[in-house]
Amino acid sequence: MSAAAHELVSTHLLQTLHGLYRLARPSLRNAALESAEGLRFREGAAAWSLDRRREWMLARLRHNQTLAAAQSVKHPPGWRDSAAAWTEAR
Repeated sequence: MSAAAHELVSTHLLQTLHGLYRLARPSLRNAALESAEGLRFREGAAAWSLDRRREWMLARLRHNQTLAAAQSVKHPPGWRDSAAAWTEAR
């Protein structure tokens, strides 16, 4: 098989069939759909300006920080006072 034919078969035919296989299997369908959505997002984000990318990253960081704060163990009352005293003593 020539290199061009091998590339055609491996990149177009086999990858397409593998993608269809993943969509057909119920246990793999969600992963295939999420993967396709991620690729679409990456393709769309490639055209973003530097400012748009920076805004998106900051929004994601804020979102993740909010989630982490909501899921973390809450500090006991007065912890800020003791933390401030500890930092001043150093």
